This record gives sequence, structure tokens and C-alpha cells, in this order.
Amino acid sequence: MENKVRIQWDLLGAKRLRINKRPSCDLKGNCEMITPRSQPVEIYLKSIDRHVFEKWNGGSPHTSLVDRPLVSYYNLYVNTVTRMWVLATILTDLYTIYKSTRGLYGENYLAWVGNSVVRAHSWIEFPFTSVAAQQSYGNHILTGLRNEEIKPTAIRNLTKSSHLEHFSPISLFRDGFHQQETMTVSDFFELLVCNFRVVRITQKERDRLRDHGFEQYRPLNAYEICEIEIFEKELWKECMNCLHELEDQS
Repeated sequence: MENKVRIQWDLLGAKRLRINKRPSCDLKGNCEMITPRSQPVEIYLKSIDRHVFEKWNGGSPHTSLVDRPLVSYYNLYVNTVTRMWVLATILTDLYTIYKSTRGLYGENYLAWVGNSVVRAHSWIEFPFTSVAAQQSYGNHILTGLRNEEIKPTAIRNLTKSSHLEHFSPISLFRDGFHQQETMTVSDFFELLVCNFRVVRITQKERDRLRDHGFEQYRPLNAYEICEIEIFEKELWKECMNCLHELEDQS
């Protein structure tokens, strides 16, 4: 019996993926912003002062940096948080599978969750920049942009001198699978929105993190200990401070 998917695929061939192309809802004027329906997402977003985003660098990424104009920083962040909620629902299902069938997969399952599900999940990064790394970029503000989507080659090449790293190690997001007896979708969402952040830092800053032993394990004050200052201080502070309200609703 022939499979319908195989038949269609043989006719049409493999789709050529443009993995660095922004989703339509991140493009200015392309579609209406998706309204999150989950209560934890609504609580989190209501606690954010959107004016802080609107005041940053004119309110949106400069059109000269990207292939197509993007929505505002605030809407980019809303879309990012919404995608984190989707990832949280996926992780909840995978957690349930792991708890019931862990003998079937072993610890390779945890590695897969961290590297292939969390790290590789689509468009959940809203990159920040350290003050030291920003010095290499001059007047070019790269907030919220992934390196590979920066259009001008000369500016994209400037990012090669810095390292785009996770504020919290990926192991944090996988280890809850075996360390916690119960994990809900709200638990996973809070874990992601509180801890999943990427930051452009210099090689010297990266070396300081390593010298302090902050690769596999990293306390929340690791940047402070290693004297890494965030360039987008107000945005960073807003995203971190509003977490208290989310935690109070848990």
C-alpha cells in the first residue's frame, strides 16, 4: 500500500527551506499580531511596560539592517514570548512521555530535549548585547536580531568578534525532566521566560565566565560577578523585574 505523503513528495520534491527568513507575524504590515490566549502569557505581558520598548532605538530595528522591515521591538518580544508558550506545551508533553517511558530512551532523551527541542526551537531568541560587545558595532544597534538575519555583510561580519551565548545553560531546561517530580505547562513557561535569553558578549567576557566555572552551572548573578554589563539595560531590567508578578500568580 502506497503512502499518500510519499506519493505527494515524489511528485513535488523536497521543499527548499529558508530557515533564516522571519515568520510573517514578525514582518511589518504582513499580518495581525497574534493574541495569546493562555493566562500565564497574558499575566506576563500585562506586567511589561511597553513604553520601555517603544523608547528604545526608535522603537523598532533599523530597516537598513534587515531584508524586510520588522514590527516594533515590543511586538517582536510579544511574538517571542508567545512562541515560548508553544514550546512550553511541547515540553510538557515530552516530560509526560519521559516520565512514563524513560527506560526506553535513557539519558539520550535529555540531550535531545536540550539540544534539538529547546536550543533549536524556532525564533525564541530576542538577542541582547553586552556593553563591551556593543563597542565593536559602533552606532549599529542589533537588539532583537539574530546574526544571520543581519543584511549588510560588513555589519554581520562585526558580530564574528563576539559570541552569542545563552544567559542560562541549556542544561537547565532539560534537567527539570529528571529533577522534578511534576512539571506543568505553566512551570515550563515560567522557566523559559525567566531564563532563556541570548546575549552577544566578547571573547574576554566569555573567558571570564569560563574562569569562574560558569559553563555547565551558572548562578543568576554570574554576569554581575564577571562584570558583564548589558547594553540594553532598561529593556533587560523590564523583562527581569516583571517576573515577580508572574511568580506571584503561580
